[in-house]
Amino acid sequence: MSSTVNWAKLVAQGRAKAIGIPWEKEEELARKDGVGAEDIRTGKWKSEKKVPLLTPEQDENLDEILKLEVTPAAEELEEKIEQMKSFKRMKKDELIALAKEMKLEFDAEVVTRGDLILLIEEHRE
Repeated sequence: MSSTVNWAKLVAQGRAKAIGIPWEKEEELARKDGVGAEDIRTGKWKSEKKVPLLTPEQDENLDEILKLEVTPAAEELEEKIEQMKSFKRMKKDELIALAKEMKLEFDAEVVTRGDLILLIEEHRE
């Protein structure tokens, strides 16, 4: 069964992130706001976002502000990733299984191993 989507054309037109990988919601919104496809693909658009300055009160309470509640499912997934061999050395089918566990969106029939590695790296941060 082959994919009927012309991924190369979608990527060339800026309508997909990479072959087999659609834009995420945040990236799609950035595209609609006029951000260039290559700026999104390289992550340049995130570095250009304005970060509001903290108030003196927020600065004093920075530790409290940065505390995040980690769910058991997220901890379990992170442990699983750490226990696995480096994903850069994984085979494509192992990368697909890992990406599915991370609930990443991609077309398994056409996505490349390299694009899967980039996608997983991007979402581990």
